Amino acid sequence: MFVGAGPFVVRWLLLLAALTSLGWTPYRTKTSLCSLRWYGQPAAGTGPAAVYSAPRTVPIQVDQAGLSNVNAAALRTQVGLALDAWNQVVCPDGAAPGQPLPTSLQLGDLGVPSAVGAACTATDTSGTCTKKTSNGNYVSVITKAADWPYGSGVFALTVLTYNTCSGEIVDGDILLDDASHQFCVTSCNAGTQHLRNTLTHEVGHLLGLDHSDLPQATMYYSAPSGEVQKLTLHGDDLQGICQTYANGCGPNHSCAAAASDGGGGDDSGCTAGPGTAGPSWTTAAAGVALIAALLLRRRRHRSEKVL
Repeated sequence: MFVGAGPFVVRWLLLLAALTSLGWTPYRTKTSLCSLRWYGQPAAGTGPAAVYSAPRTVPIQVDQAGLSNVNAAALRTQVGLALDAWNQVVCPDGAAPGQPLPTSLQLGDLGVPSAVGAACTATDTSGTCTKKTSNGNYVSVITKAADWPYGSGVFALTVLTYNTCSGEIVDGDILLDDASHQFCVTSCNAGTQHLRNTLTHEVGHLLGLDHSDLPQATMYYSAPSGEVQKLTLHGDDLQGICQTYANGCGPNHSCAAAASDGGGGDDSGCTAGPGTAGPSWTTAAAGVALIAALLLRRRRHRSEKVL
């Protein structure tokens, strides 16, 4: 569990509130309203166009422990297929017509996940952390119920660390609840969740997308047992990811005297820690991943803050 300190607001958010509009929604910083996204390598020029001029590859490693029903090698394969679904997107409009996304998520090796979130790599004279750097982007398996305080209806979650001014993502982790849920790869029995269906949805969060209100979309916020509809991206998902990476703030966005960010979603209604001058960094769970449909109807309007 993370603790807020200094200019950092470090927290986990469960966002179960309904979206305010139909269709795709990006995660945005609360104060600057910049979309959350990974930025490309430094390039000449400023603004969104600069993001496209220097593509970036983000490695995603996979928990070598695997899942109870899926071994580590098979889990890695399913992660790769989920990444491919988004890496194959070619945007028809925006800053770079006909170009792939400026950020690609690359399948990494099997390994032992480090702490969720990013590591502090710089501090000021008071010892307050002023910069965070990724300590590895992982698909991690949670095997103990005590380590999953998000409720029995939540079986996957994505955690992002991002700059509260520019929205730049510096670290991302997908968590799978293997303590209370079972995942399947091909034939899914009642009560099990299709692994790649789940992962494809989570990769959308990893790239910066919030939930969609369109039931046909991969980013729709619920999934019944065994669902495979999210394996193929819907037009709503394509529009959402292309617009997120073609518009909005650039990596050099200035947020002078901005208050500390309150959350990574349109409906968070959650804050933690005091306001602070200037941009900061925050680690937050980027919305609830997938929720069993029956539970969703009962808990949809609940919003919870966990420090």
